[in-house]
Amino acid sequence: MADHLTYAIVCPTEEVANGEAQMVTIPGSEGMFGVLAGHAPFLTTVSQGFVLIDNGQGQVDKIHVRGGFAEVNAKGLMLVVEGAIALAGADRKHLQSRLEHLSEAIGAAGDDEARVAPLKEERDAVEMVLSELS
Repeated sequence: MADHLTYAIVCPTEEVANGEAQMVTIPGSEGMFGVLAGHAPFLTTVSQGFVLIDNGQGQVDKIHVRGGFAEVNAKGLMLVVEGAIALAGADRKHLQSRLEHLSEAIGAAGDDEARVAPLKEERDAVEMVLSELS
């Protein structure tokens, strides 16, 4: 569709989402920004937060992302992120189990900030998703 944007969200372990949307809103390092079909090409950084995918028919999907890059070009939008959790189909029990595992790993890492920092980022992401599911 001419008025729709092709998008993909990928992280190191999987492709999280792809398809067409009327608009995708992204948490950029300078604040939230929206991308529509025909947007000017650019490359920018992505912050932790929720990507909103509006299909143009009253449905908005939310995907939590943890930092990365967004590229818009003639083919569409590509988000390459450190991690992502889609709210649609998210399993509360699995997320709570992951939260417990992360808390244990943070405790076991002690004062090793290089190990603790990414664990805390992931824990914060899981907590944000859980709060959205409530």
